[in-house]
Amino acid sequence: MWSNEKNANIENCYNLANLETKNISGRKLTSNTACGGITGQFSVENKENNEIGNIQRCFNYGNIKVNGGNNQVVVGGIIGAKTEESNRLNINSCYNNSELQVSTSSITNNALGGIAGMLSVTNISNCYNIGNIIVNKEKNTTTEEFLGIGGIIGRASTTEINNVFNIGKIIIEKGSTDLKVGGIIGGAGNNDINIIVNNAYNEGKIEEDISVSGEQIGSISGNNSITFNNCYYLKGTYDVGVGGSETVTGVSQLDSIDKFPNVLEVINGDNAFKEDSNNINNGYPILEWQ
Repeated sequence: MWSNEKNANIENCYNLANLETKNISGRKLTSNTACGGITGQFSVENKENNEIGNIQRCFNYGNIKVNGGNNQVVVGGIIGAKTEESNRLNINSCYNNSELQVSTSSITNNALGGIAGMLSVTNISNCYNIGNIIVNKEKNTTTEEFLGIGGIIGRASTTEINNVFNIGKIIIEKGSTDLKVGGIIGGAGNNDINIIVNNAYNEGKIEEDISVSGEQIGSISGNNSITFNNCYYLKGTYDVGVGGSETVTGVSQLDSIDKFPNVLEVINGDNAFKEDSNNINNGYPILEWQ
């Protein structure tokens, strides 16, 4: 979605269709790709008025499968990318319930996330992901690799994340290098310190089929230059909460799902979630509008 208008919005939308990026002959993509269950790319370019865009109350049930070849790949369950920095985007009350799968042979500035692939100047609030994220690194690859894989956001800069949870697995099926992987957020663009994560909870395991080198992986984040407040992860999802750090202020491990606080108590800062009384989300919190 591209807009030069004021207050560009995507609201109350959903996707049930699977998306697979290949042409009719089955050949790999030949250009850079941004894919999302709701929108591939979002840009509000009314720079004079510093307008705000919104994606609200949207959800995705369609699996996304990308064969990237030698090209940049940015994939999100809701939105692939928002990269321009002149205007702010708000993503609120959205969720992804489908699998994201990427196969690639060469990676440069790539990002993959349950809600969003790559974001800049964005607020994301009251969102969750329950879909698995699978990365399959092909043989005979070049040296450039994934820069960010996250249960909520793959890679971000100047972004605030509030009231989110992830229960989807992140599975890295073949060896890679220079990965930044997190159950909530993978990496920060150029180690951007203007990223804040408040009230986050991760139960999704991070699994490596073959050991990787130069990686930064954590159950909450793969990057330790981010500010964390009230973030929790379940023991066994990964060895540490934040990549490259044994302990980080604002990040705590829970030994079991029965320990206090529970998911709803962590992520309900805006009272946007409620208990899953009808068991439509396997007992995990759902949004008030669901």
